[in-house]
Amino acid sequence: YVRAAAERARAENLPCTFIAGDAFTHVCAQKCEAAVNWFTSFSYSPDDETNRRQLQNVYDSLRPGGCFVMDFMNVPRVMADFQAGLVMRSANPNQQGLIVVQENRPDFLRGVMDSTWTFMYPDGRRVVRHIEPRLYMPHEIVRMLKQCGFGDIQLFGSTDGEPFERLSRRLVLRARRPA
Repeated sequence: YVRAAAERARAENLPCTFIAGDAFTHVCAQKCEAAVNWFTSFSYSPDDETNRRQLQNVYDSLRPGGCFVMDFMNVPRVMADFQAGLVMRSANPNQQGLIVVQENRPDFLRGVMDSTWTFMYPDGRRVVRHIEPRLYMPHEIVRMLKQCGFGDIQLFGSTDGEPFERLSRRLVLRARRPA
């Protein structure tokens, strides 16, 4: 994604720099205008303080007035429409024939979604990945953002700017480092 974004920015003559790094440790040496954390790429530690530090690293990487946008699962909807198992075929033309099986089990004692993803390729290969993202409610993420110093926090239900509601498809958060 970083390579594709850099190529597109170059093609459109945009003065952008894209960086991929470990969000648990990376802080930009040169402060940036914006940071993006997409498709539930947050909450992969079972420890809340570690996840909060990830948000602190974002804050510390932004210039004053810089914007942070994060896409996260909408936990109220996930629970309302809970599916223990999903089978998906890849729509990506470069992955024709790929079948993905997702098995989910909420672990309420630990506050995580215990998920196993099995990728079945047309050549017979199988790759299994196990993940346990934290099941943060929107107000919990907002609280962590505020603890890091973010302000002007807004919630949306999609990238189109729809208002966030209980059954919104996604939780999109936008926050700013105060100027």
